[in-house]
Amino acid sequence: MNGRQTAKENMATLFNRYVWLVDTIHRRGRITFEELNRRWQCSALNPAGEELPRRTFHNHRQAIEQMFDIDIACDTRNGYTYYIENDCALGCGDGGVRAWLLEAFAVNNLLSESRGLRGRVQVESIPSGQKFLTPLMDAMRENAVVEVGYHPYWTDPFTTVLEPYFLKLFHRRWYLIAWNDHVGQMRTYALDRIESLETTGKRFTYPSDFDAEGYFADCFGIDRQGEAERVVLRVSAAQARFLRALPLHASQCEEECTDRYVIFSYRLCPDSYDFQQHLLSLMGEVEVLAPVRLRTVIRERLEAMVALYW
Repeated sequence: MNGRQTAKENMATLFNRYVWLVDTIHRRGRITFEELNRRWQCSALNPAGEELPRRTFHNHRQAIEQMFDIDIACDTRNGYTYYIENDCALGCGDGGVRAWLLEAFAVNNLLSESRGLRGRVQVESIPSGQKFLTPLMDAMRENAVVEVGYHPYWTDPFTTVLEPYFLKLFHRRWYLIAWNDHVGQMRTYALDRIESLETTGKRFTYPSDFDAEGYFADCFGIDRQGEAERVVLRVSAAQARFLRALPLHASQCEEECTDRYVIFSYRLCPDSYDFQQHLLSLMGEVEVLAPVRLRTVIRERLEAMVALYW
């Protein structure tokens, strides 16, 4: 075993410990060091049942703050109990990538501690593209320009130079959003279509005013085609329950409710292919009321689908 492999394994072990620590405190709300120590001795990550040294615990706290921007605070007035400041950000949709990563690793740790449940907990896999996820994150951290070999579905493969801005996960696929200086535009690239990736040794300046979260704010998915406008849908009462639990878009508003249907409105790009595809998957439960242009497109695509079976 070479030194690099050993270092990676040590880092993976530490990372799992950090996640275990955050997840344990998050689930308990508040916990004393003594109780943490007892739980650590019973953890699957600690097969030897060793104690958690207090110095190690505080070192982990510092590393967790630096890595995840999560502060494990101590309440000295309540029996020296430890808790996570702004804990609600990990329990709702506001935690972004931080909450998503921690949830994913926490589930993995729970499965490790409950091996009998492994075959009874199923998650969706991301079939490809992860090969380049880590090097792209490294490039973003260093603001490094990369050269990418890319093979789209509909055109010949090509090589291009990119400034990687951010990554987005949508429908089990990772996407890179990057500035392409050759075309003078931001472009979106699916990681599973990348065939090669190398750093060029050059650096770029990431704009201080660029809003990655706002880039797709008016979009459904990763398609920014067209301008945002008001979209109105009439949804069956049964389907409305699902949309209330999992809104189509952050702008979703409920405007009318009856026993048979609910009317929702949105502010997004109706010309988005991703959005139109999703609406088609809900047909029979959803009717487009506005804009008329979108209603016409959906009707024409439905007529084309019916023609295939007529």
